[in-house]
Amino acid sequence: MKVVPTIISVSRAGLSVCGTQINGLLKMPFDAGVVKDLNVTGLTELAAQIKTFVESNKIPASDLVVVLDAETYFEKQLTGETDDQLAGEVQEFVDSVPLASPSSKIFKVGDKYHAVVINRRLYESVRAAFAALGFAVKAVVPELVLGPVGVAGTFDANACRLILKKMAYVTENSFVGVTHAGADDSWVNQNRKTATLLAAGAILISVLGVGLVVWQTVAARQTAVARARARTAKIVQALPSPIPTPAAATTSAKLADLTVRVVNASGITG
Repeated sequence: MKVVPTIISVSRAGLSVCGTQINGLLKMPFDAGVVKDLNVTGLTELAAQIKTFVESNKIPASDLVVVLDAETYFEKQLTGETDDQLAGEVQEFVDSVPLASPSSKIFKVGDKYHAVVINRRLYESVRAAFAALGFAVKAVVPELVLGPVGVAGTFDANACRLILKKMAYVTENSFVGVTHAGADDSWVNQNRKTATLLAAGAILISVLGVGLVVWQTVAARQTAVARARARTAKIVQALPSPIPTPAAATTSAKLADLTVRVVNASGITG
């Protein structure tokens, strides 16, 4: 049986949770001193608060779709026309964002491109707290990209239903696989690492395949050479020539049967 994901909206004030196994919309305001200006100032306290929230509301572990409220990220519509122009514009924007651990990605909404920058530490902290309880984040999307599915401005139970109906679109526009992220083990970079491993695996398989073909070719050639040498070295036995058998001696003629004629010098008998 396929488990329907739980939807979590992250705002500056706290979390909102809904799903098919949850009655209505559940809210969890961040405790004082836990999160300030998008920075987690009490990591242990945040994990403990989320654990208590999940257990007290009996929320079953499932896949998660995290929706980032517009107030939790920085966004800029891009004007560049070429890839180089867009890349330069994004990098300049990322450098201007006052976050210690930013991650960014370009999203296309309609015919416009938007750069979105998030605080990786905040969402990594939320993910880790839910992961410890058996949840698994499958998609992370900014509110910006949910307009085409009918979600705009307000996150409520109806927004959850719309998101669940458009899961293919949501996963395609996920922050997972973010570009311009720092070189760490952040969950937003996991699919990039997976792609790298798959590519390396494909190359390894190709190399092994070529090696196997070469080995088989060399082995076959060596076998053929060995057989040829064996045939050359084989001693051919010459058959002995037959010894002729002398003909049987004929019976000696009887003297009485012989007729003697004497011819004199004149050639006349007598």
